[in-house]
Amino acid sequence: MLKLPSVFFTATRPQKLGHKPTRSSVTHSATGFTPSKVSLGRDIPSPLLNISVAKIYDGDRLHNMYKVGDLVVCKQYVESKKAEYFSSKLVLPYHEPIKFIRFLGPVTVLMGDLTNGFVVMKAHLSQIKKFCYTSG
Repeated sequence: MLKLPSVFFTATRPQKLGHKPTRSSVTHSATGFTPSKVSLGRDIPSPLLNISVAKIYDGDRLHNMYKVGDLVVCKQYVESKKAEYFSSKLVLPYHEPIKFIRFLGPVTVLMGDLTNGFVVMKAHLSQIKKFCYTSG
């Protein structure tokens, strides 16, 4: 009898050393099994089977690199206005430099004016980056 392949589970690429394992090959801390073992009844071969889920998915997270007083630029979102002949494509993607004041939460920051320190805006860490001086 010919056994047809499952429609729901596709073959995975072989893992290379140094690459992230697939989600199906990592042991979950709560169940002690891999998702492939639970759903397929077998483990997918991987050289990195004993890595915890947290190490894999938290490995891409950036640690905080901002300090109070740093100069940062914040991404600005501008809408086009056809009536005023204004195109958002022509606007620079970031505001002028502003001073980092403090953290409001783990990912929310408060920024202020360079001269007097008055609060200008709140932003998410993903929307800001350090300001670098360039000469020339």
